[in-house]
Amino acid sequence: MICEIAHDNIHLDNRTESEERLGKSSRRETLGSMSGKKILIVEDESVQLTMVGKRLKNAGYSVVGARDGMGAISTARKEQPDLVLLDLEIPAGDGFVVMKRLQTLLPTATIPIVVVSSHDPASSEEACKQAGAIAYLQKPLDFEKLLKVIAEALGTPDVSP
Repeated sequence: MICEIAHDNIHLDNRTESEERLGKSSRRETLGSMSGKKILIVEDESVQLTMVGKRLKNAGYSVVGARDGMGAISTARKEQPDLVLLDLEIPAGDGFVVMKRLQTLLPTATIPIVVVSSHDPASSEEACKQAGAIAYLQKPLDFEKLLKVIAEALGTPDVSP
């Protein structure tokens, strides 16, 4: 999988490096563009960003990523995603700052936000929901549950296994 970083935007591509050289696309990449639903993943850990991005693309979603708060806001304004998956612990503005900023900007105010965090849900879940998140998911992620939350938020068919 190729992870391209240009300015604060990260574009995940399911092609291998050899497929990239040959100009070939994998079937999964094609699926990623079929749904038309774009998800912005805000995650500072590149392994986690790549792993979640790859699984979402395999499930049929288009995926963009950002690794910090400023990149998240910039990417959300530019890409206009249908949903944001937001880690709370990110550099350049924590998840709460990002949520507040996205909700105050007209182009991003209605984008649903799902918080994905390793914080204890007992202390964070309610605060996240009060801040505007539609859901709070604990790390490590239960991917089947994530897909159900996304499908419900976007009004798309549940593609979980």
